[in-house]
Formats: sequence, structure tokens, C-alpha cells
Amino acid sequence: MSCAVIIPVYRSCMTPFEKVSLLRLRQLIHDDVYLIAPNGLCLDEYLRLWPDLRCERFDPRYFASIASYNKLMLSPDLYLRFAAGYEWVLIHQLDAFLFHADLSRFCNSSYDYFGAPWIPGQLVHPVFSNPRLLKLFGTRVTVGNGGLSLRRILPTVDLLTSKRDGADRWSHNEDGFYAYWGIRSKSFRSCPLEVAALFAFERDPEMLYRLNGQVLPLGCHGLPKYTQEFYTSIINPLLPDIEGVDSELACIFDPEL
Repeated sequence: MSCAVIIPVYRSCMTPFEKVSLLRLRQLIHDDVYLIAPNGLCLDEYLRLWPDLRCERFDPRYFASIASYNKLMLSPDLYLRFAAGYEWVLIHQLDAFLFHADLSRFCNSSYDYFGAPWIPGQLVHPVFSNPRLLKLFGTRVTVGNGGLSLRRILPTVDLLTSKRDGADRWSHNEDGFYAYWGIRSKSFRSCPLEVAALFAFERDPEMLYRLNGQVLPLGCHGLPKYTQEFYTSIINPLLPDIEGVDSELACIFDPEL
């Protein structure tokens, strides 16, 4: 099992939580971590926190908007950058936080895509985005969330190559593409919901925590946007042991919440 961790960034400065996210990642995963950044972006703030970070540069047009970022995530070129040295990529946006680093249990499985559960799910279709048409013809998907996701490189490249026209026309967020084909394709398999809950949380973490028998997943995504209250008592005790987290960063969550 070999996995590259890739961190998409588009700003030269980080928020306090993003710094904590990066430092936590440094604490748990020491090697094979890459910034994915536009050509010309100053990365000094990231490298001050983690001098050994590697970097792969891409055309700035991919970082101009959410839509253009989706294009990058649906480009075979992104994954081919890592295909020679790795079997997997873990996409770790800086609104994610890792609880542990046991990637092997997922990388040693037969699935090709892991993301947080979507409950009750989202309706997606390779052509339609109109809500009425989605209701009639869409497929309900329950595993996606690309912000913290694990993707097997060669099946991902094969899927994007075989569905090139569909990827170019995809009108939803990029994770919906993998969610849709993860249950429709015979050669690209998304993990089932119960496995996704062991991989990551995004929305409804309290419910997913109960589903897991009160076991935390690999990590969570969408912080501090979603359900900050749930994570306060979990993350705050971890902060003193993360090298580089000073008194300012240790206050990212209000203990009174």
C-alpha cells in the first residue's frame, strides 16, 4: 500500500483552523504529503509550519472557483502526477481534521473510493441538474464528500478516461461524479455507507458516531463550518500534544459552546 496525501490550496495565508489541520496532519503522517497549488502562489506560510512539504503546481485557472476546482478533481492529469510512485491519493482539504492515521484498513480493501456518508443521500445524474428531472431520473448516492477522500489512482484514471465526455459535462460537484459511477460502474467501486462512516464524518456526526458504535472515523471534513459543538470536546484535548499549536491556535473552538 502506498498513498500520497494531497492538500489543495489556493491562498497564501491560512486561517487558524487550517494551521491546526495542517499541524495535525504533520503529527500523524510524516511523508508523501504534497501541496496542490496554482503556479505562482506563495507557499511560505505553509512551509514555515512544515518545511518538508512537497508541492505539485497546476494552471491557476483550476483554482479560480469551485467549478474550476471540480475540473481539476475530474482531470486524469492530477492523478497521473502520482501514478508512478503511489497506488492511492488521500485528498485532505484544510477544513478536515484527522483522528488517526490507519489508512491501511481502507487501502487494503477492494473499494476504489472512500468519502464521508451523505444521509439521506443526494440525487445525481450525468446530464440533468434540474431538480424536477433529478427527481424523475436521478440516482440517489449516499457516499461522496471529496474534501477528505481516498481514491485508488489507476481505477480513477481509467474511469475518467472512459467517461471523458461525461466528466467534461458534469454539472454537480466532482465528488458526485465518483459517487454516481461508484455504484453504476463495474470497474470502479465506491465503499458502502457503513464503511464510509468508519472513514469520515461530515454532516450529522452525532448520528454517524452512534452508527459506528461510538468509534471515531479516520477524520472529519467541513470544520469549523459544520457541528462545531460535537467536535469541541474531542479535538480540544488533542491540541496540547500537537507540535506547533500555540495558545492562539489552541483557542480555535470556544469551550463554552
